Amino acid sequence: MAILGPIERIGAAAVVLLLSGAARAEAPGVELVVTRGPGAEDCPDTSGIGERVRAITRGDPFATNEASPPGTWIQVALLRELAGYRAVITAQGKRQGTRVIEDVGTSCGSIADAVAITLVMLLDHGVVGQPAPSLAVPAAPPPSAPPPPPVPRDPFLRVGAEVGGGASLGLLYHAAPLIEGGARLTLGRDWLVGAGASYVFPDRVIAPGGAVSLGLWYVYLRGGYAVFSGRGTGLWLVVGPLLGSLSGEGADYETHSTRRAFWGAAAAGAEVVSLLGAGFSFSTRLLGVVEPTSQGFSTKLGTDESDAFRTSPFSALLTVSASFQR
Repeated sequence: MAILGPIERIGAAAVVLLLSGAARAEAPGVELVVTRGPGAEDCPDTSGIGERVRAITRGDPFATNEASPPGTWIQVALLRELAGYRAVITAQGKRQGTRVIEDVGTSCGSIADAVAITLVMLLDHGVVGQPAPSLAVPAAPPPSAPPPPPVPRDPFLRVGAEVGGGASLGLLYHAAPLIEGGARLTLGRDWLVGAGASYVFPDRVIAPGGAVSLGLWYVYLRGGYAVFSGRGTGLWLVVGPLLGSLSGEGADYETHSTRRAFWGAAAAGAEVVSLLGAGFSFSTRLLGVVEPTSQGFSTKLGTDESDAFRTSPFSALLTVSASFQR
């Protein structure tokens, strides 16, 4: 057994400090990669998420040593969905697992803060290297992390507007184009209510002795329920009444007049909604229309009277529209 003098003991202590410092420097670090899907461009990137984590920990948990590869790889995928945002956190290497966070917000700030808090919790559970042991003087306790910021929730009622166009199939004599516009309300994540008006472009039907010009406009009320909601796409079942005015005007007759009749029907079908960006969406809607009472117009030549047009009990509407909601 060798006996060390004061100088040798100082030199040995210095070697121990150097070795412990080298071990800490070579401790495997953490590499963070953040990706943003379509519609999630307003979300922070890798540096933005890193800054949020550093603001909470008051340190740099993602500092890596160039001499050794990271011990853990964390990937955060930020996605925009129909009803809000979705974050998928995947850890590989020394720490493994997957976590999913969802938020029904109109901006990415809330879910970005939630991701930062989740990463802090993950790092505190041993993803980064252990701190170096203290020597003679105990290390000062680390500063306490600030409380997590409040996560604002999306309001239950979201108000917006929609405008679109399409075609009526069987409402008038021929297929005719139409335009529509109105208000759109979303209740929570699964229910919607729409109300507005539609104008069907005039049609013309040949009748004995001349022709009849047909016109139709109506107001609609629609209720819907989401049966499927995926990443940026949703499928809704919609139903509601249609109430309006059907008109007929004779042409090429010695005497002619314009007649109007009340028109009512019920519509039901499916609507596919695709997200275009924050608050913007594109809808494709196919509705079947049922008329409980047939309406029409007749012409009279001398004493002979004949039907010129009568509505069909079954018809369809195909429309596409763009909407914006806040």
